[in-house]
Amino acid sequence: MRADQEPFSKYNWISSQCWEEFVRQKSTQEFQKLSENNREMCKRNDNPHRLGSRGYDVKKRVWKKKLKENSADLAPILDIKDQRCQFYVLGRMRTTPDGTLEAPPKTQALIQTIKDTQQKVDSGDLEVSGSSDVLTLSLGNPEPTGRTRGLGAHVTRKQGLNILRAPRKTGFNQADMKVFAEEIQRQCYAKVREEMKEQMFEQLRDMRAELLAELKMQQAAPDQNSPGLRRSSHHSNAVATNPLDSIQVISPCYLTCKIGEEHIKMANARVWPRKTDELIHCVPLLEDHMKVQVDSAVHEMYLKFPLPTKINKDFVKIEDTLGSFIQWPKDSIVLDEYIDQDDSMPESVSNEVAEFMHRKMLISKKSLANVGPEFRAIHERVMREPPDKNEFLLKIKEGDLQPQSLINLAFDDLKDLAKQDKLDVSIISIWVIFLKRHVTDLGREADVGFLNPSMISQLLFDTDKVAASSYLLDSFKNMQEKKFILAPYIQGYDCNGHWLLLIFVLRDNMVYVIDSLPPKELDYDIMWHFKDIFESYVEAGGVHKEGSKECEWKYIKSPKQEGGKVCGFYVMKHMQDLVTTQFDVFPDCDLPTKKYTSTQLHAITKQWCKFFLDNY
Repeated sequence: MRADQEPFSKYNWISSQCWEEFVRQKSTQEFQKLSENNREMCKRNDNPHRLGSRGYDVKKRVWKKKLKENSADLAPILDIKDQRCQFYVLGRMRTTPDGTLEAPPKTQALIQTIKDTQQKVDSGDLEVSGSSDVLTLSLGNPEPTGRTRGLGAHVTRKQGLNILRAPRKTGFNQADMKVFAEEIQRQCYAKVREEMKEQMFEQLRDMRAELLAELKMQQAAPDQNSPGLRRSSHHSNAVATNPLDSIQVISPCYLTCKIGEEHIKMANARVWPRKTDELIHCVPLLEDHMKVQVDSAVHEMYLKFPLPTKINKDFVKIEDTLGSFIQWPKDSIVLDEYIDQDDSMPESVSNEVAEFMHRKMLISKKSLANVGPEFRAIHERVMREPPDKNEFLLKIKEGDLQPQSLINLAFDDLKDLAKQDKLDVSIISIWVIFLKRHVTDLGREADVGFLNPSMISQLLFDTDKVAASSYLLDSFKNMQEKKFILAPYIQGYDCNGHWLLLIFVLRDNMVYVIDSLPPKELDYDIMWHFKDIFESYVEAGGVHKEGSKECEWKYIKSPKQEGGKVCGFYVMKHMQDLVTTQFDVFPDCDLPTKKYTSTQLHAITKQWCKFFLDNY
């Protein structure tokens, strides 16, 4: 249009009518003004990216290969330590006709600025923390919200920069910082937990006392299920009587409601002696009911509980009846004289009771019946927790999962375990602890090592490469004499991640990969970082294959999963097999080729749950 040419010869699918409409729209005064504003905005961008419409995701794979090969055209950035800085610079380099990358003058100036900033950080003259990292300080403007420069639009600022991480101080060990933060978190959780338990335990003791009172009053009668009935002691065939029938004065009592198979104390009240033809709020007193006055609810959560008998539209829930007279079923009233004073805690609270306490069950009742007694026991523990609690905070024994001392096990992670959904790192971490202890029991502790999955994830390498690399290098040094090292690794972030198993055999310079959904070519994010780590390991005198500083990566054929959710279960199954049935023949072991059955995966869940119940 600006060249005063028509497109019909080159683009024959464009009609003359469409072209005329296009020219008309682009010739308006409003569009010309907008176009001019956009040109001015573009001029302000001194260093525009050259990523194209597909962004960093596609380019990063190409760049990683070039960096791994130490390509000559990348020489200006090879000594930049920070991966995000490298990607940001590469995104602004242009491709020459011969296919090499070239940095324009302004990009060259940025490279030098980054190197100068990194030098100041290394010397201690400049401190980085959170969003103020080397790249942000070099660019001189704050990080935008919703995305992370140098990593891509899909990576949030929190993921990309790990803003919540405490500032790193010179001389302060990263592992010590984590332990300190975990201890503060543990103390906060403990304080909140104790405050909530103090209230819950008082109510549970009352429930225990009431249930024991009911059992005593039933006197083993097969047809008596109500807490208010007792059997006469004069004769074994005597007719059951209710103590409420004989009261002559107003008596203190408590009102119960049946939830599942249990009568739960709901309110404190007073019961009136029954009179003939008595009316309550103009309604005749029902035959099997008593007149009561509700004084208070046992707990505020019971205020919303519906009344067992609804006679008056004004009285629907317990909170509507406070201080008023109402009718209450006789078999759900217990006099104070029959209350057992046993203050011991109940051994369990049913799922129905916990559900009433406003905690949603992790899975449906039908599913719960099929998962086995081990998970049901865990589920019952979850149901007994306060409604606003959503995780278990597990203390880890020293040496079980270095450098962690705590695991945050969310209740949603337990739900994923039961439903055979994608597993969180907390589930895999507990399985690592289980296998580590199992290996010790088998007497193979000297031959098999394990890595902490949370310390080698793609997310940690992208947000704190120094911490991840240091952990991997130190672990290799400490476990260099072992036959193999098992490392559950998650490629990707959060719910979009995929679990696979890496097996390091350091003495042979080999890394074996077991992946239930292998890509077309062997290309994982950790491979790019591993090269430098292994070179440092060799230079430090680590056991390796003489004459080489590089490792070979090799697939081991294994069962392929169906769908994209059970990869974590496959990794746990492979790890268990490797330390038991396949230990003596690895790496020449033949894994099964058929996919694992649901029964086999349920067996893994059962073992996980049993270990959890026995240890936490």
